[in-house]
Amino acid sequence: CGFRHLRLGVMGGAEAGFAVGGRVGINNSAVPHGNRGVTVGGSGGVGEARQSRNDHGVIAEINRLSANYIGHDPCDLIERRQALLDWPYSGRTLFSAISALEQALWDLMGKHLRVPVYQLLGGSVTDSLRTYANIGYAADAHDPESLFGAARDAVRSGYDAIKFYPFGTRPHAASAAQRRRWISEGVEKVRGVRAAVGDQVDVLIDLMHQFHDFVEMRDIARALDSCNLYWIEDPFVHDDPLQMAELRQAIGPRLAGGAPLTTRH
Repeated sequence: CGFRHLRLGVMGGAEAGFAVGGRVGINNSAVPHGNRGVTVGGSGGVGEARQSRNDHGVIAEINRLSANYIGHDPCDLIERRQALLDWPYSGRTLFSAISALEQALWDLMGKHLRVPVYQLLGGSVTDSLRTYANIGYAADAHDPESLFGAARDAVRSGYDAIKFYPFGTRPHAASAAQRRRWISEGVEKVRGVRAAVGDQVDVLIDLMHQFHDFVEMRDIARALDSCNLYWIEDPFVHDDPLQMAELRQAIGPRLAGGAPLTTRH
């Protein structure tokens, strides 16, 4: 690929990425909720390393993994990936770091060869991708009216799909009555968002792995039938494929999940 030496540096801020010589450097001036990434080489390959609530852990992993890159050709992507994966511990933090490194190296290779990365990967599949607005962080989770307002704002901004977290986190050591109230309030938030945005906008909800019981989750989904949800994301504490399949057969909306599944196994 033409690069004899590689220096990795993690940079913070609105954008971040890897840079090319000897040591790993950390810039900890990033804003807490800014994207973090990695830049590779003087020509500036960029990879996104954002990991909700654990950016510092991702940075630590990038520092640890850097020895697998320094002194190697950054275009040997497959060889380098195998070196990264040869580690007895795994999880979202590790794979966020690996993902950022590989994105940055693809970007660097494309710039070096003067070819868009999508062509290196076999060509374009589509000219555009649909996006949704995640309004879960744009509103006060304890104020339904704030949530409804954020939903309307997203639609006014041009989005035709929105996602949010109607239930938040399960109340700790809650009584049966408190749990029923928690579920009821979450259901009403979904209904309120649907009413706020109308029928022409797709509504997606993320349940943040808060439920264990299949029957309870099925009943919640059926209580929301009138909301015509586009998908329900991460309903169960564990992404058990059999439990997810059973739920999918029992309800109307699509199911989304798999974030904790970080390897092909």
